[in-house]
Amino acid sequence: MYVRRFLFLVLLAVSISGCGGTAAPPVPTEPDMSPSGRKAMEQELDRNLKKWTSSKLEDYDYQINMICFCQYPVLYPVTVSVRNGERTRGISSDDLVVAEDVPVLSINELFELTRSAIQEASRVQIFYDSAKGFPTRVSIGKWPGNELKENTSYTVKLLE
Repeated sequence: MYVRRFLFLVLLAVSISGCGGTAAPPVPTEPDMSPSGRKAMEQELDRNLKKWTSSKLEDYDYQINMICFCQYPVLYPVTVSVRNGERTRGISSDDLVVAEDVPVLSINELFELTRSAIQEASRVQIFYDSAKGFPTRVSIGKWPGNELKENTSYTVKLLE
């Protein structure tokens, strides 16, 4: 008897909770690459860049992973050390120091690349760290005139 009442009350609560509420907006599957969409992306980038620069981190380590249709001689992910605001070294996943000519981006360089991609690439999708503002994921589609960076995704993780 008590079990039936309990189940009835649970079912009633579940059915009532679905009534009268507003549904969450759907998550967009494709970014808005119209001129107003690009402007909104740049404004969001500026807000997050301000958040990043105001954190005033001078010494930190982060992990960057690049997925692309390219042939760079490095095994990603790469752990990058920044000291006094300058990238000092990168260590690949196989514990080798990454050569200087391999494109391992600093977080500031990733902001610059992201801004250029917003302005020029056919598609850009960006996610930011909510606390510090740095890009945690940047996916770039076709980029006329910059074929080396098109169809590339970057993921970043700050190591505390």
